[in-house]
Amino acid sequence: MEADNEQIILDGIIDLFKNNQYEEAYKKLNTIKFNKIEKYFLSNLEGLILVNLNKIDAAIICFDDSIKRNPTFSEGPYNAGTVLISQKRFQEAEKYLNRAVLINNQYFEAYFNLSLVYKELNKLDEAINVLNKCLKISPNAFEVYNNIGLIFFLKNNFSDAISNFKKCIDLNPEYVEAYNNLGLVYLKLNNIKEAIFNFNKVLALKFDHKEANFNLGRTYEKLRKFDQAEIFFNFAIKFDKNFSKAYVHLARVLFQKCEFGECLFLLKRGLVISQESEFYEILGDLEMLKGNFLGLLENYNKSLSINAGQPALLSKLIFNYNYINYDPKDYFNVIDNYKKLLVNLKSTTEVKNISKKPSGLHSVNEHDEIKVGFITSDFREHPIGFQTLSILKELKNFKKMKMYSFYNNNNEDEYTQKIKSSFHYWENIFFIDDSEVVNLIKSLNIDVLVDLNGHTENHRMGVLIQKPSPIQVTWAGYLASTGISEIDYIVADDFVIPDKKKILYREKVINLSTWAGLYPEENVYLSRTVPALKNKFITFGSFSNVRKINLSVINLWSRILVTLPDSKLVIKCKEFKNLELKEYYISLFVKNLVNKNQLIFTEQVSRLKLLEMYNEIDIALDPFPYNGGTTNFEAAWMCVPILTKIGDTFISRCGGSINKTLGLEDWTCANEDDYFNKAVRFSKDVNYLQLVKNSLIEQRKTSIIFGGKKLASEIYDSFNKLINR
Repeated sequence: MEADNEQIILDGIIDLFKNNQYEEAYKKLNTIKFNKIEKYFLSNLEGLILVNLNKIDAAIICFDDSIKRNPTFSEGPYNAGTVLISQKRFQEAEKYLNRAVLINNQYFEAYFNLSLVYKELNKLDEAINVLNKCLKISPNAFEVYNNIGLIFFLKNNFSDAISNFKKCIDLNPEYVEAYNNLGLVYLKLNNIKEAIFNFNKVLALKFDHKEANFNLGRTYEKLRKFDQAEIFFNFAIKFDKNFSKAYVHLARVLFQKCEFGECLFLLKRGLVISQESEFYEILGDLEMLKGNFLGLLENYNKSLSINAGQPALLSKLIFNYNYINYDPKDYFNVIDNYKKLLVNLKSTTEVKNISKKPSGLHSVNEHDEIKVGFITSDFREHPIGFQTLSILKELKNFKKMKMYSFYNNNNEDEYTQKIKSSFHYWENIFFIDDSEVVNLIKSLNIDVLVDLNGHTENHRMGVLIQKPSPIQVTWAGYLASTGISEIDYIVADDFVIPDKKKILYREKVINLSTWAGLYPEENVYLSRTVPALKNKFITFGSFSNVRKINLSVINLWSRILVTLPDSKLVIKCKEFKNLELKEYYISLFVKNLVNKNQLIFTEQVSRLKLLEMYNEIDIALDPFPYNGGTTNFEAAWMCVPILTKIGDTFISRCGGSINKTLGLEDWTCANEDDYFNKAVRFSKDVNYLQLVKNSLIEQRKTSIIFGGKKLASEIYDSFNKLINR
């Protein structure tokens, strides 16, 4: 065959390839014998055709043959490397692409693809190096600046990320991906205004950009503006029906809005599209709303079977164990698995542009002092804020006590400002990597680090397991053993953790007169008369988390209501905004023959309104095994006696501890029959209830619970002893 004829035939095969007629191209290429066309070129072409026929291994063999026949042919290794990227075979791709740029050091596309490989292999410095080589070849390649920005973003070097995204935009003001990425950096930095501006810039250029709609949804979700978040997540799904992450976040928003039926429907739709681990997590949360711990456990385990690397989910599971009477072996087994996972995933990311020094609020005498750090996400309008404010204010008055706050939340409110004044130093660590927080705490030579989160939301266990302080204590935020060996002590009292129960804790116990207290809200109106004197019936109340109100609790409270048919029960919880859930809980009482008119279920109200609601309550009913903590302190402050049943764990003995401190030991019950009998007996003696109320009114002025000074002194003495051991 003449050379010209061969070229004509080859051009025809190439045309077939370009027109996506791969089978015909492959057949023709392998039925014609070429004598004049270079064999390495034919092998490379065959490889490209096989790639499009999804015969990857055969394609790689062809690319290898082209390389063998012509070692200076850079397209062979480039094609092999590029195909391997699509197969996520990054280590193999790295070798081929490095060979391509070794043959041709001006090969822009090979350097660019090599940067993608380095990114996937977490060789971030190498990725930046080859992208800079791209810029030497093509200085105005805007996509390169975008990708450099992404690498710096991954390195948490936010200023360089922003700089490169802006360079990309300068070169191409209509390149939407750079605006989107810039918005993500600002979102990470909590610069909400700039984040929203850049995401909206994307939508102005391309309204159907699914990622920008999704990211705007995430931004509004972060702001807890759930209605706006819902709109943008729905847009993201509209533009991509299979956008599973948008389904996940929309489901979370619906959950937060207490639209549980819509949330469940969406999760079922999402599971048809993709088996996302988060779908099962939210399904588990829905089960727990109805007190179904086994349903939660089943769904959490499904989530973990899809993605085992979820320390946050295991931590949620640990917390949820407190709602049941659990076997300590099961509980600690989950904690041990959690810790192993946390250690394996411990961050080693380099963080730049983060202040290593805390922002000073007052000068500090560096000599002869006790440095106490408090690490929490809850120095705000939150139970921890309510419980600790008066104690923290008193602790600062000890001249040797130097107070450091490591606050892990991007939201601050009026309560935060009140609490800030109790500290010599305050550092917001919300955007700081665990390893950097550890270095910060070590650099300050903190003597005692107090954790106020445990396994609650936004904790920093990743910091605590690295032991940045020689003495670590958990207090108030998590009323159970953290199970983490690096936490040395738990603050308690001898009622919540009696000597015979210490075996249930991995921490040593610091016993105070009482385990915590309450900042007294003086500006709340207090009725000095029990409401039963006016109403002529007893009003029971429980303002606890609905997850605490399990079937055993409902059955017992139903017995009381049926026995006292004129009585009322007020239950307040935010989830009763959902009428279906509210009716579900009402139905559980009605099945037990409770008259529906005896039940008053209310939604969430402001804290001051909540406290005022106690003026309509004669007896606070404490759920079990998860007693009220702050709710019981609040009931006591509003002079309402607490009927409680004790168990074996800290969390199941909180009500009893408060009663002991207030001299109301008779209101603490050993079992359900005792609880029932006392509820009925006390309810029939309104004069006795008034005497109890009078006693509680007097104790407002004197009880250790409502002061702060005595508890602060005990904490100060305890920490002194720990340091001097």
